[in-house]
Amino acid sequence: MDMARGSVRLVLGWLALALLGCAGGASPSPSAGKDLLAGVERRVLPNGLAIVVREDHRLPTLTAMLAYRVGSVNEPEGLTGVSHFFEHMVFKGSAKYKRGDIDLVTYRCGGENNAYTTHDMTGYWFHVHSSHLDSVLDILADTLGNSTLDPKEFELERGPVLQEMNIWLDGPWGEMERTLEKTIYTKSRYRHPVLGWREDIEKLTRDRMMEYYKAYYKPNNASLIIVGDVRREDVFRRVEKHFGSIPRGKDADEAYGAEPAQAQERQVELKTELPSDRFIMAFRTDKAGSDADLTLDVIAAILGEGRNSRLKTKLVKDLGLAGEENVEVFNYSRRHEGVFYVQVEVALDGSPDQARKAAIEELEKVTKGPVTERELRRAKNLLRAKFAFDLESQNE
Repeated sequence: MDMARGSVRLVLGWLALALLGCAGGASPSPSAGKDLLAGVERRVLPNGLAIVVREDHRLPTLTAMLAYRVGSVNEPEGLTGVSHFFEHMVFKGSAKYKRGDIDLVTYRCGGENNAYTTHDMTGYWFHVHSSHLDSVLDILADTLGNSTLDPKEFELERGPVLQEMNIWLDGPWGEMERTLEKTIYTKSRYRHPVLGWREDIEKLTRDRMMEYYKAYYKPNNASLIIVGDVRREDVFRRVEKHFGSIPRGKDADEAYGAEPAQAQERQVELKTELPSDRFIMAFRTDKAGSDADLTLDVIAAILGEGRNSRLKTKLVKDLGLAGEENVEVFNYSRRHEGVFYVQVEVALDGSPDQARKAAIEELEKVTKGPVTERELRRAKNLLRAKFAFDLESQNE
């Protein structure tokens, strides 16, 4: 029986184990990765700060990002959302930079800044004229070691954080994401939204946030990435000057709540305000960087990248059940374990159940039989091209 119009079916299956072995030799070759990363150099300071530099002299600009190995997956029960809340607070004051100063310096440098939080990390980036590298490094170093978390600013910022939560989590897309994560995970901290749960943000104290900051914001839990019109040796020297005196901290807690093995498929159906039906199938997979993770990148391309991919050929060309832009397959890599997604928005005159059945058939085909050499070559080329294209932008 078809789902009612405007509904979303979330399905968590167990095909992942089969997917991992379905395309032997499908992972991109190490030599290809080395070629694409030519010109990238990585060093580590004695205090543990990793520095990654890539020269790009096409424009007199640079992008610098300080990425911390901390996100919502590090948040214990009752403290959800603290990583994202703290991201807001970084720009509210440190020992040298008061409220508004960081944005003012960035403006004077003719640049822009922003930050973001994910399950696995929090990143702070600046894009400025390359002559202002020291200004950016000074800001990033001071926020790493000396954020003040002013009590007044803390309480003032709680409102905007809750408002952001309202906008996202109370809408149909936020509801889908929240429900999907809770369906995929029953124990892992990945089940919590990055923005956190409202009750946790409402009761969060400034002192508890400061404890969290001191536990995770330290050089040995961070990587500084700089790309642009710079000279590598000069960058390493300047980073040493700004960051070298910040002491190494204790190794961060990596507990994340390992997810137990899944015994059977789980399904949830939502009624939403969206005009069309859709279904999302999700499969738990291996951690980022593993051989299985790389193989799944290739499989996602074979199934859903381009109009001639398997799933788009079936659902769009053969059955007319979806538009080309409404069929998505992607491998979401994460630090502890990933998720392989298939998402389809069904045409208004299409059958959601028929579309889902066809998608499952294509998944089963790719798990049971080998992919062709042509498909494999095309998928690898697409991934290489995307990676190379991303390298064309300093911000990627």
